Amino acid sequence: MSTPVTALVIAAALMLPAASAWGQSELLFPAETEGCYVGAEIPPAVGAAAKGKPAVAVTAVRLERGYPQLAHEGAHARPAADDRVINLRVIVTFADVGKKGAPKRYANGRNDLLRCSADACDAGNYKVERQADGTVLLRITGGLNVGGGSYRDNANRQLPDRQVYRLTASPMSACR
Repeated sequence: MSTPVTALVIAAALMLPAASAWGQSELLFPAETEGCYVGAEIPPAVGAAAKGKPAVAVTAVRLERGYPQLAHEGAHARPAADDRVINLRVIVTFADVGKKGAPKRYANGRNDLLRCSADACDAGNYKVERQADGTVLLRITGGLNVGGGSYRDNANRQLPDRQVYRLTASPMSACR
């Protein structure tokens, strides 16, 4: 091996641990990149403790990270060398979509900030965790309020604690 090639190999080996830690957090939500995950609830395991259910069944959950979210992220500083703050929107479709004037989709606020580390992001009342198979789990840990319709409609619903949704990466059109 020539001297420049050897130096390059050594430099790459020294940078590998740092790049690996940063690269893992980039797998879930890459910096400055739109992303969309779509999925549904995971049924509870047999014998698992009963958990609360929303008043109307959830048919789909989406995690959206598009233009407004990326712009909002850029305004916030990184909290630590190995952490990131991202902005994510949770969009929920309920079984009664369009019935009796019900909104088509419900969502949390457009500017919901999450602290992210290697394979998980935490918003305080929900967590997003990357799985080995490339899917993500959305775990509701403190009840997630979502709203729909116009401001005057005041159509609000809640995803109760301990709900878990499995989501897969999808094109951005699936979130819009």
